Amino acid sequence: MTLAKRIKALRSKAGLSQAELADKLVVAWEDVQDWESGDSAPDIEALKRLAAVFGVSTNDLLGEEGAVLGKTTSHVAVDVKSLEKTGGRFLAKGTQAHTAVRQVFPHAVITPLLREKKNSKGESAVQWFNEIAFDGVPNFFSEVRNSLSGDSFYLVEDGSRPLLVRVTKDSVESREIFGQLTRRKFLVGRNSFIKFGKALEN
Repeated sequence: MTLAKRIKALRSKAGLSQAELADKLVVAWEDVQDWESGDSAPDIEALKRLAAVFGVSTNDLLGEEGAVLGKTTSHVAVDVKSLEKTGGRFLAKGTQAHTAVRQVFPHAVITPLLREKKNSKGESAVQWFNEIAFDGVPNFFSEVRNSLSGDSFYLVEDGSRPLLVRVTKDSVESREIFGQLTRRKFLVGRNSFIKFGKALEN
């Protein structure tokens, strides 16, 4: 069961309307509506309040294979376009983001999340992102949808903390992933818009 379905089921079991649940959580009822449709997901603080209202643990709410993105944990300014090789030559465009994320997380296991423009069926990015979002990290969809086309995404395993890292042209931003995450969460077959690449070498 997805997080969206679990929230809806627990709300129904508690006999609450979306508006009543929103009042208890001090959020807009549209937020609850979006959580239940899977268009967005509660942040970790809202997740804790939801668990308290329903009388369950956050792990129970997320489920064995559910995960949610926390708030931004770090924002490091990096002039990605100006990164150079030793000797003063600019890095190729394809390795600039890799180098930037490695500078910020020098000892982590870093796996690129590759983005493809189209799949063989010509389906839109929104359709695929939505499918991926429902099968794992619900608010990953909104994170990618609101990003610029030139941004790069990485799964960074820094110690015991899994992070979703976004590299823009001038910064490296990370968000902690709470809950159980498996590699298949970002994989929807060969033609998916987002899939795991090979982990970067140190």
